[in-house]
Amino acid sequence: MRPFEQKMADLPKMRTSETFPFENTGLDFVGPLHIDRPDGCTKVYICLFTYMVTRSIHLELLSDLSTERFIQAFDRFGARRGYPRMLQSDNFSTFKMADRQLKNLFSKPLFDKIQRTMIRHGIEWKFITERAPWNGGYWERLVRSVKNTIKKILGKTTLDEEELTTVLCKIEAKINARPLTFVGDDVKDADALTPFHFLIGRSFLDLPMVPMPTTEEAELPLNRKWRKWQQIILHFWKRWRNEYVTTFVSRMKWITKRQEPKEGDIVPVKEDNTKRENWPIGRITSVLPGSDGLSRTVEVKTAKGAFTRPVARLYPKEFT
Repeated sequence: MRPFEQKMADLPKMRTSETFPFENTGLDFVGPLHIDRPDGCTKVYICLFTYMVTRSIHLELLSDLSTERFIQAFDRFGARRGYPRMLQSDNFSTFKMADRQLKNLFSKPLFDKIQRTMIRHGIEWKFITERAPWNGGYWERLVRSVKNTIKKILGKTTLDEEELTTVLCKIEAKINARPLTFVGDDVKDADALTPFHFLIGRSFLDLPMVPMPTTEEAELPLNRKWRKWQQIILHFWKRWRNEYVTTFVSRMKWITKRQEPKEGDIVPVKEDNTKRENWPIGRITSVLPGSDGLSRTVEVKTAKGAFTRPVARLYPKEFT
């Protein structure tokens, strides 16, 4: 028995459109980690912000996962990078199954306070479909990169808060300096694009583009200098379209329409760590079409209640 398979969708516009850095941002958490303090060893967490388009990251250290600390970390991020227009994160249920402090942070009374902060800044917060972790694949890979880098750098060493903050800044720089495109064999080829090009206008390890401006450049009016800077950024975006976007995974799987779930269908619902014969049986109450008119998410009702699930978690019922 195979699950429903929908035709693979194009990448969403929020990941392929030219925007300001961190205008569309993914949010996730890393931790807990342990740091040394005068009163002993204590837990801390990392808040990971990911720019969806070029996959730049921004890391904030949280001394705990109280609502106040999260909002302060979010404000630090917004003050330095600019507040996003859209924020995307795991579904509530994922946070509920996580560390106890993370679970508390996303409990309803505390999350209402966080939502008010988002509304004040005009930010739309979207959650990925429950039990569809692949929807957040672009930040999950970066979470893994952060974890692996921390493990390589620290090993079993425990740092104090200042030391760990410094390490996180270096990790952030290391990940933002990674190439987005291949470097050609010709040494005269342009440098590979990196996330840093879209954050600071150059690669991280370069010297400033014009360390000693000529007299003519120094006397340029500010508006002409600004236009020159914009041309540099437009050049990077042109390379991003031609070199990076074309490397995105091509639709090699599920390129044709197959059997689609319909409202009223009786379906077994896959549950992790549960034997197939114990999967709950549900009825599809609503199909939720995407922007291309194809349904990859449905609402299904079981004996335990109503849920939203990706169609890849549902299996056509075989009646004998």
